[in-house]
Amino acid sequence: MERVQYYEINDLPIGYHVESIERVIKSFDKNKKYDDINDIIELNNIRKYIEKGIYPNYWSPEEISMSRQTSKLYMGIIGKFLGCISDKNIEKVFESVEICYKSSFWELFNDFNIYKKISPNMIKYILHKSENSIYDLLKYKKIVNYYGKTIREELLSNNFSAKLILDKYEVYHNHNIDNIYLPQELTLTDKEEIIRNYIDSPNPNPNYLRIIKNINSTNELSISDKTRLYAKRKLEEETNKIFESKSGFTMETIVGFSETQEEIIDTNITGNNCEVIYSQKWLKENKDYNTLLNNFIYIFRFVDMQMRITLISKIQEMGILEKNILMRSKKAYVTGSGFDRKDILSRLQLTAYYAELKRIDIRLEDVIEWFFKDYLVNEFGISGFNIKMPSENSLYLEKCTTILPQMESILKQFSMYVNDGDIDQELLQMSSNHLFFKDIPSLLNKKYVYGYGDEFKLATYYFFSDQCMLSYIEKVEDRYKNFYELLRNEKVNINDYREYLQNDLNWLINNHYIRIDNEGYIEIYDDKKIYILNDLCNNEFISYWKYPSEMRETIDIMELKNIINFESSLFSKPECDYFNYYLNRASFNNGLNLRNNYSHGTQPNGDEDEKTHESNYMIFLRLVILIIIKVNDEVCLNDEISKRKS
Repeated sequence: MERVQYYEINDLPIGYHVESIERVIKSFDKNKKYDDINDIIELNNIRKYIEKGIYPNYWSPEEISMSRQTSKLYMGIIGKFLGCISDKNIEKVFESVEICYKSSFWELFNDFNIYKKISPNMIKYILHKSENSIYDLLKYKKIVNYYGKTIREELLSNNFSAKLILDKYEVYHNHNIDNIYLPQELTLTDKEEIIRNYIDSPNPNPNYLRIIKNINSTNELSISDKTRLYAKRKLEEETNKIFESKSGFTMETIVGFSETQEEIIDTNITGNNCEVIYSQKWLKENKDYNTLLNNFIYIFRFVDMQMRITLISKIQEMGILEKNILMRSKKAYVTGSGFDRKDILSRLQLTAYYAELKRIDIRLEDVIEWFFKDYLVNEFGISGFNIKMPSENSLYLEKCTTILPQMESILKQFSMYVNDGDIDQELLQMSSNHLFFKDIPSLLNKKYVYGYGDEFKLATYYFFSDQCMLSYIEKVEDRYKNFYELLRNEKVNINDYREYLQNDLNWLINNHYIRIDNEGYIEIYDDKKIYILNDLCNNEFISYWKYPSEMRETIDIMELKNIINFESSLFSKPECDYFNYYLNRASFNNGLNLRNNYSHGTQPNGDEDEKTHESNYMIFLRLVILIIIKVNDEVCLNDEISKRKS
């Protein structure tokens, strides 16, 4: 019969293990000779449950009292058995441990101080004979400290050790995993050697190679640039093997301009392939600078109608596989296929647009300068911006090194305008402060709205998660991806749900998210509130002043109830992350680090790398365009709000 397992979560054994707990306790014979380590582990598991007051809920007071008395007898039996373990029989005892109890054995080994009786050579023999045991053993600090030298030797000799180290320090886990301890004897040099050996091993996992390539060194795990480069090259080698085997799928994106096309945009999506063609005729007929910049909003859709950057990575655009299974670093900017598609499309849009404008004798750099030197002055009376974009005939390497300081200068000048009301170029030249995107101020109070607190998390889970069971009722099965969609499209009665979901529904009723009409049908209590929550769930933030006044009133009430909070800055948090991903590695270890590369002269330098510099320049131009859109939105909103007040 199935053995009783011990879990920290109290409700797991009740129901699933209840019969086994009851069976073992009621069949206990204090006169029986216990000579099986598995029986000992099982008695210990049951003892821990009983001591915590966890037992079948149908037991009578007499049965509970009896079980407590019995569990006290277990300690004597457990202690007697474990007291007989020594170097002479530890191997035999360990080999008899059932697979499901391997970790529990080391727990007893730790808690009952058995390790003090077992020699390092014997532990070395056991670990060498059973490679997977090292993981279970590392969960227990006292054992690790006692056998530090032996465990260090085992870790150095085992390629599997690299995964343990990376899982501990670098890999993001979307569920709780057991913490492991590493011996103090294992040095930083040892850890790097283990990782280096893993890279050298046959068929290393590309996911772990990607993690190693992006490691930012810390006091706990320091990896040299040589090792990271070695991992990068090995990853390329393993990736090429995958492509050579023709496994996986292709994704093709095409962007172009047509001389004969009348429609402004013609989009064709077939499977994983996307083709977007724009009208060259329309572009020639609408080439004023204002329209040329607006094309990034209304034609290329770099932002939505709240002027939120659409190119950012969003959890909601990821599939279940990408969110929950694919490996990533704890410190990585989280991307998925949705982000990759947007990134590729927007780069191609900008590259094609840049070339098409050049054909009609318009430099995008001139349009950018016009925005700061003419548009802001003529439309809003904002003067003083000094900007000099790269020259037409410079190489792309030179363009990249020129545009970076200009980008930073734009943001510093805007910050000065917000803080002081004007731009003092002489004062700006004296400033040597490093620029952080999160610190760039806003002209507006209550600029962005973010979800906040436990109530927000619970409400958005109930309404919008595809994992919440409220989205499923038998009469419509799994037609809708969440509870919100179900309520919007079907008449749902509270009796459609089984008893175990009633607590969830009661929470929504008590907190005024839903109500029940006279016939038992579920209705949304406040449509405006749920609309706002849905926007926050899908986009991670909203722009307060883009909402009509009656919706802003609802947002204000939500803030008083600690469901949302406000922050004011030029960029939202996800937008700051987007910029940081491309420009540096301070926030994300998988960032492209373009600013630092070009600022410190570590960019590619060969003649053949001019194509790389062209691609990077398009990224820089895209970021500058996004800055323009955000600055324009700021001054427009500020002007509009000022006019309302007057």
